[in-house]
Amino acid sequence: MKRFLEGLMLAGLFVCVAQGGGRPLPAGSPNVLVFILDDAGWKDVGYMGGDIATPEIDKIAGQGVRLNKFYTYSTCTPTRAAFFTGEAPSRSGIVYPIQHDDHYGIPAEKETLPEVFRKNGYKTALIGKWHLGVQSELAPCAHGFEMHYGMRGGWFDQYTRENPVTGYDWWRNDNVAEREEGHTTDLLTAEAIRYLKNAEEAPFFLCVSYTAPHVPIQVDPKWTAPYEGKFDTKTRVGYAGMMAQLDDSIGQIFQTLEKQEFLENTLVVFFSDNGPSAPGKKWYIPEEAFNINFYGNDGVYGDVGPLRGWKASPYDGGVCTPAFVYWKGKLTSNDWNKPVIVQDLYHTILGLVKLENPSDGRNFFDDSEPETFYWRTPKNLALRSGDWKLLLSNASPFDADLNLELYNLGKDVGEEHNCVKSHPEKAQELLVKMQSEFKKDAKPHVNQKLLEQEGK
Repeated sequence: MKRFLEGLMLAGLFVCVAQGGGRPLPAGSPNVLVFILDDAGWKDVGYMGGDIATPEIDKIAGQGVRLNKFYTYSTCTPTRAAFFTGEAPSRSGIVYPIQHDDHYGIPAEKETLPEVFRKNGYKTALIGKWHLGVQSELAPCAHGFEMHYGMRGGWFDQYTRENPVTGYDWWRNDNVAEREEGHTTDLLTAEAIRYLKNAEEAPFFLCVSYTAPHVPIQVDPKWTAPYEGKFDTKTRVGYAGMMAQLDDSIGQIFQTLEKQEFLENTLVVFFSDNGPSAPGKKWYIPEEAFNINFYGNDGVYGDVGPLRGWKASPYDGGVCTPAFVYWKGKLTSNDWNKPVIVQDLYHTILGLVKLENPSDGRNFFDDSEPETFYWRTPKNLALRSGDWKLLLSNASPFDADLNLELYNLGKDVGEEHNCVKSHPEKAQELLVKMQSEFKKDAKPHVNQKLLEQEGK
């Protein structure tokens, strides 16, 4: 850890009192800026060897700690729940994306990351996508964010902010926001820049959670022009354009950090919430989202490189995404090749900024090896322990006859060779661990109508 945190010294000679009766806050306490992309694949950024140019993202990543084995969950809501609560989402019964007719989200008793920052005197803001509860009592302002500008649901038209199924979904705090012209990525970027320019003395925890490159694939042609003729399908061209627009936007925000002289005192975190949509597969997303694509639905969206699987899949292509952490002068540029899972960020961020952690969890900079990573959806269970990964479909881990898959990720990153028969003892070892994790879960919230639509 010392080689990454060399020179990390926060001024602590003077204190101010945190708002709302919070703990004393050291003068010069660091800011935190989090970028979350929506459905960007493991290889959809340039620094991971992708074929979409992302020079702004690459520049920041090149100076940061690149998390090359970063794991999320396979869909939006579970990943976001894990990040904000610091624990596996299934502990809260969250195993699938929240729909407009659902009435659940992060349980009130869970202390979220913005709540920890706010009680310590930080300003807290979410600009962009939430997808952790659509009702006001479940919305961002009920979970520690002083300000929210963006969407509560999962997807909409990038220009009108309307979902063909659920209607207009654009909010400023707990009020429906006025209609605005422009692409959602541009609006969110402009709001983030305004926020930084108006930031006061209190440090901030700012989360910029983009709605791209999630479907519908909609973007101004100026962003797709460099990719016309480069890819075989219009879908991939449009997707590349959305990534290019995101890259430019992140560059604008980063430049604002520099101009406002925040850069040296700001921890920057970047990740995507899950892998990209599968070619031709709608998953839980209604047909309407694809009908309003500007660039069709004729092929591959994102790039998962050598990995197997896509969004909503338990394979690594669905749960591995690009990620990095950056802090100028505090974190040494490096490739971090140990596995990290999204809830680790909760504990690592608090450790880096020296705030008290209200719960148990892993700060991955402590050089501790993770024991297990565990995933649960209504259809699948998966568990990684060391280089081994066990998958189970359409069954409880306590059933008599199980359809198990076992992969050695150290030798088989594409999860092509099922080792259950050749390594039955390893399969049994991981199954026992899976059973233990399964027992810790809360009762899952599952939208039965949704499962029926998928043939279950």
